[in-house]
Amino acid sequence: MKSKIMSGWIASNSGQHGADAAGRDHALQAYIHRENLALLNKRLTETCTETRRKMLMKLLAQEEAKNPRPKRASTPR
Repeated sequence: MKSKIMSGWIASNSGQHGADAAGRDHALQAYIHRENLALLNKRLTETCTETRRKMLMKLLAQEEAKNPRPKRASTPR
């Protein structure tokens, strides 16, 4: 449950800086993606069992499929 203060803050700040928030969100998602890839690759080098290796390979493939790409700026026509 959100407090009245938090709800008010969210309401007053939503939409004010939409483009800035979207840019920060994309940057954060890209950072998380890179870190996940690095961690999964590191874990693959440390893995002992075949079962764990298969699980890490599956997770790595799923993360690689996400591959967040920057949105193209729309050009005025």
